Amino acid sequence: MPDDKFKLPLSSYDELVKFIKAYSHVTKPTELGEISRLTGVGVPNISKNVGFFVATGILEGGKKKMPTLAGQQLGHALEHDMPDEIRKSWRHIVEEDEFLTKLLTAVRIRNGMDSQTLEAHIAYSAGQPKKRQFMTGARTVIDILKAAELIVEVDGKYLLKDPGEVPRAHADSPAQNETLRESQMISQPPRSPIALPVDTSQRVQINIQININCTPDDIQGLGTQVKALIQEIAGNEASDADGDE
Repeated sequence: MPDDKFKLPLSSYDELVKFIKAYSHVTKPTELGEISRLTGVGVPNISKNVGFFVATGILEGGKKKMPTLAGQQLGHALEHDMPDEIRKSWRHIVEEDEFLTKLLTAVRIRNGMDSQTLEAHIAYSAGQPKKRQFMTGARTVIDILKAAELIVEVDGKYLLKDPGEVPRAHADSPAQNETLRESQMISQPPRSPIALPVDTSQRVQINIQININCTPDDIQGLGTQVKALIQEIAGNEASDADGDE
């Protein structure tokens, strides 16, 4: 099912870069007219891309917009033409956006797509019709994924540069952390029970308490009888000990 009207960019990648550079110079919420003055591009052309900038965390604010920290870093990297920083900045923006990361997953599942198929998939997934402006935006998204060095073109097909590492938006969510913990528990082998040594050199001492119920008439000779009983018990214990040796 397509996403509910994801805001695709509606300009070429080069024009999008021009707007991002301009916004990186503003330090407070700014009207579109100021960005138009800085870029020499009409307000309508800038306005139709603002939705994408906000959706991907490049811009923030209400009617007036200003760059986020990520947007400002990307703009400076683009302005100074720093390839490594451009790649890192775009990659960070892609990794934080669920729609863009889903596109990478689709490329991996299909083992790559040609340009026309990928453009159509992007427009469809964004819930947009197959019109010229949206197809332009789809091509711009492809250029962004290329700039982030997340996809490469090989023999007319776009493939993931590293199929083993598909970024996921919000990778630290509680549900994903719980899934990770469960997978770690499953992957751990069961531990064998530990046998504790038993010290057989220690003898068990048993205390026997004898309660004697008797009447005054039975007291005479009682001591002799008790003494004989004790001697009999002691004799039996000695016999058992000799048998164990």
